Amino acid sequence: MDRPFRIALALIMATFVAHRGYYSRTQPPVQEETVEEHTGGLLSALASIFAVVGMIALLLYSLAPRRVA
Repeated sequence: MDRPFRIALALIMATFVAHRGYYSRTQPPVQEETVEEHTGGLLSALASIFAVVGMIALLLYSLAPRRVA
């Protein structure tokens, strides 16, 4: 019943990762237009960790939802 949703979720995640990786490699950030260089603190590091954990959880849910739920 939820198989189409899980397939769509996996496809959207794969597309996002491929899109992000492609443009990160082909279009480096322009330093001249940067207004201010942001130095990451503790909250920035925690947000990055939670983002990675969330992406892994979504991937695991799309593959095996009964084990995650």
